[in-house]
Amino acid sequence: MHYVLNEKFPIETKEQIKTASDYFSKYIQRFTPMDRVVAAVNIEKRAAALDVDITEPWILNYSRVMKKGAGYSPDFEDNIKLRKEACAKLNSKVNLNEKTIPAVEFLDKIASQKKEIPGIAMMKALQEFDKLANLEQFYDNDIVDPAMSVFGSLNNPKFDSVKVAGDITNYDLISAAMNPEKMEKISNSFGKDISDKFKADPVKTASDMAIPEQSLLEELIK
Repeated sequence: MHYVLNEKFPIETKEQIKTASDYFSKYIQRFTPMDRVVAAVNIEKRAAALDVDITEPWILNYSRVMKKGAGYSPDFEDNIKLRKEACAKLNSKVNLNEKTIPAVEFLDKIASQKKEIPGIAMMKALQEFDKLANLEQFYDNDIVDPAMSVFGSLNNPKFDSVKVAGDITNYDLISAAMNPEKMEKISNSFGKDISDKFKADPVKTASDMAIPEQSLLEELIK
């Protein structure tokens, strides 16, 4: 059996995937940040296996945490700024090297490491900071949680989209690979071998195509 979280919320069928994703979309604030990550990853993985196109913003944002090479959110600096404002409200201080300093100073030190450390390390650092500064109480209101702060965007969940074939992005290609009608068009135009390769790895297959083939693929997908 496949479940979303802690052997709850079964996702064996397409209908169950939709039910679970809709439920979490509505009640996401009831779950801890790391439970959201686990849920997003499990739903996305199972959806891919059953050819279910996932478009829910929370899944796109939280599943990115576990993707190799995932980059920082374009909202990262804004999310740090919101933390500073929350620290100011509480006049938060933290203990560092046997000294008590304003929480904002410590946060600046953490944020300044953006270019040196991967997103996962930054997320873990923010998790610890939020505990020390007592900011967890503000999640989903004044600030977003560490996973969303580093990897997600409420404004543009597909901020990491990349154009692969003309104006067709990696997200468009993955979506097309799960669409029976579009896959039929691709098979009719390119043949079964290319269609099978596209189904298995749509982004690489499109990237390897010559420009005229990419133009045709773009037309078919649009």
